[in-house]
Amino acid sequence: MKQHNQLDSFFEIVAGFIDTLHIMRDTLSRLSTHTLGALATHFGINTEGAHDALEDVRILEKIVERAEISNLPLRIRMRSIPEVALGGALPWNPHRKYGLLTLTSFVSDDLIRNLAQRKITLEVLQMTSRNDAEFEALVSPILINEKQMHALKKAVRQSILRS
Repeated sequence: MKQHNQLDSFFEIVAGFIDTLHIMRDTLSRLSTHTLGALATHFGINTEGAHDALEDVRILEKIVERAEISNLPLRIRMRSIPEVALGGALPWNPHRKYGLLTLTSFVSDDLIRNLAQRKITLEVLQMTSRNDAEFEALVSPILINEKQMHALKKAVRQSILRS
């Protein structure tokens, strides 16, 4: 892209990446295959023009709508461009990889580890912290009590103010 002077245009359009295969496997586990074509057929979506990048995105958008997949699983799996670009180059460090380093002075290392194991990034925490119900749905499976919830929410909101 850089070679063809398309990098700036790319960054204007693309905010990040989501590998939807895992979401489809989780959501539609009863299906034996989760290819774009198979999912489109399952939901009765026309695949004319498939294998064209833009048309594939349009087909995927219709699949997500018809499968009634909420924004939350999409947000959880979204990865920023720098994260994707640097992901393989850095040694695995959940604090660095998931941007959780800023939370270490406010919450326990166990909580940071649990967030990282579930691939919950600081960016996702920040986005969902604006909606209490979404935030609680995201983190309640890994929190023990209300005190932890309050501490995490406070830490995330402070990280927003610092950025």
